[in-house]
Amino acid sequence: MPIEKQVVIIFAGAQGLLDDIAVSSVTKFEAELMPFMEAKFANILDAIRNEKKISDDTDAELRKAIEDFKASFAE
Repeated sequence: MPIEKQVVIIFAGAQGLLDDIAVSSVTKFEAELMPFMEAKFANILDAIRNEKKISDDTDAELRKAIEDFKASFAE
């Protein structure tokens, strides 16, 4: 898995964005989040890959993208 995708899922867990997802659904969440990110928020993945960090702007965008995905995620 490319590093930028690893960073996204680690970020989600470390920032508490997965706290309301059942442990048994985390793998499904991750599997569905990646295509969502690629389709709608590829710019965030590009920023992480190119900048090799999560800037303040990228942090805010990434949080919003994950929350947007969570709104449509069915456990």
